[in-house]
Amino acid sequence: MAVPPFFDYFLPTLKSYEGKDFVHVKEIRNLVANHFNLNDEDLTERTSGDQAFKHHDRVYWARSYLSHAGLLEQQRRGVYRLSSDGKGFLSTNPTSLTLEKLYEFDQFRLWKEGNDTTTKETPQVQDIEKQTETPRELFERAYSQLRKETKDLLLTQIKASSPQFFERLVVNLLIGMNYGKGDVVGRTGDGGIDGVIHQDPLGLDKIYIQAKRYTEQNVTSSDVRDFIGALGIKGVTKGVFITTTSFPRNIKDQLLALTQTVVLIDGERLTDLMIDYGIGVSTDTSYSIYRIDTDFFEEEE
Repeated sequence: MAVPPFFDYFLPTLKSYEGKDFVHVKEIRNLVANHFNLNDEDLTERTSGDQAFKHHDRVYWARSYLSHAGLLEQQRRGVYRLSSDGKGFLSTNPTSLTLEKLYEFDQFRLWKEGNDTTTKETPQVQDIEKQTETPRELFERAYSQLRKETKDLLLTQIKASSPQFFERLVVNLLIGMNYGKGDVVGRTGDGGIDGVIHQDPLGLDKIYIQAKRYTEQNVTSSDVRDFIGALGIKGVTKGVFITTTSFPRNIKDQLLALTQTVVLIDGERLTDLMIDYGIGVSTDTSYSIYRIDTDFFEEEE
């Protein structure tokens, strides 16, 4: 089965501490995984931002929520046990433990209100039920959405620019990626070459660039073959073909048989690279996710 929603972890995580003294989170992860019958594939499923294993993340946050509700108490990092309130709650033989139920614990509600700067009102039931992800997953999903919107805006802006601007853009991108110094050479009779990257001071090692700023139509196999032919005429072994749209699906297989190294960058990858290397974008706000430095808290015997 797939990794269950976040709020499904509350009760199995709490029950995993039953009848035990202080237990390390590693044991709890195994017990909860067995409860859900998670297989190896499930256990390697990662969060949307690919920053953590989804099962590990959900056990971590379930334990955190239960602790803030006063149902678990901590001995040291990663090691908890049932509190008296936790034992009392489990003695009622609960069949479920929802986020709505956690809000009934004063300690949890005060903690959540202290972390919410927008409102002091208890969330409505329908809003609570929508939270199927951990805070990390919500953060990563929000980041992914903001990144996608930025990519869409970038591509729209690029398509509205002139072909000459696009040629300068792709040369600046490869310069920003530290491939070397570059020049725009696109002009009539350029043989399909729009830019050159010089990878050494003497210009002995070069990367030739083809830039196609299309708004609707996709690059054809003929376009790619013409570029490869131009590389052969120039005696160059490296080429980068960049477009704002897409390439034929089977064209990459055909490139494997070439003696030249040709990289194809479509609009999707182009905007990813522009964001990653800060070309055409600037940082608005930066956030950091912190973890405890366990080495700092190590005491000498």
